[in-house]
Amino acid sequence: IEFLKTIKDHRPETVVILITAYASGETAVNAMQEGAFDYVEKGGSIEELKQIVRQALLKNGLVSESQTPTQEGQEGFFCGMIGTSREMGKVFATIKKVANTPANILILGESGTGKELVARAIHANSSRSKMPFMAINSGGIPENLLESELFGYMKGSFTGAYADRAGLFELAKGGTVFLDEIGELPPVLQVKLLRVVQERKLRKLGGTKEIPFDVRIVVASNEDLSSAYASGKFREDLYHRFNEFSLKVIPLRERGNDIIELAEHFLTKANQDLNKNIKGFDEDTIKCFYQYSWPGNIRQLFNAIRVAIALLDDGETLISECHLPEELFEVNPFS
Repeated sequence: IEFLKTIKDHRPETVVILITAYASGETAVNAMQEGAFDYVEKGGSIEELKQIVRQALLKNGLVSESQTPTQEGQEGFFCGMIGTSREMGKVFATIKKVANTPANILILGESGTGKELVARAIHANSSRSKMPFMAINSGGIPENLLESELFGYMKGSFTGAYADRAGLFELAKGGTVFLDEIGELPPVLQVKLLRVVQERKLRKLGGTKEIPFDVRIVVASNEDLSSAYASGKFREDLYHRFNEFSLKVIPLRERGNDIIELAEHFLTKANQDLNKNIKGFDEDTIKCFYQYSWPGNIRQLFNAIRVAIALLDDGETLISECHLPEELFEVNPFS
């Protein structure tokens, strides 16, 4: 954060994206307040990072909308996502249709299917694309900290609150707020968030003033929220507020040849990252990819290929079954 401040003091026009292995909600808020364009936790995909970089370039006029990477101009590539299956074609088309509507959007899909990439694509194709995209995992932050992350806090509102701080809804400033795993939101915060979404005004922790805000709200869940509200876990009125439009990202096992297209793409990236020259996959490996159910979806496929490449001996040029993680041969619930 101190380095970020120094950059902004000396060269305020510099576009800064922070990447860290030690992410915390408070640090993310501090980073955005000090002028960072985005704050990324290590472990995400290269494609996701490239999309964030592109949004930063677009915002600052360093590239135009017509200047797209070669990959993006090819069939099956869209905003960092890959797929030529009919199902993914529908997802891409839907994103383009809803991106410029004012509707709140609910993205459904299993873990690892790329829900945040979908949210970023919605933002990138909207009129808000030059404004911030702020993302937070609703289940990844303790309840007592999550409220201040979302809405901000006033000086003295709790121990350690030495100055007023803006929350994500203020920091987004005309952009998009993405709330991931919204089904994990604690009941007390569901009530507070409902009021904020309805009135488009927020009150900072420890504050009395109502602060208006203008953001697009996109949420995501890996569980069926209609079942969650039926069981009392999630508020029905909040569900309907978020579900002005819903979009489902299908699991990898239902995407047909997209599996191999993604595998080949990840192979190319892994070769670059690991300085390897692996040519491809043998027939048994391809058969395994199609037969396995991928409960971890795209994230699991990416990790499996990187592990396989790391296990190849010098001189080997094809990934075979012996290089794949053992989990790919275990019985799993989707088989």
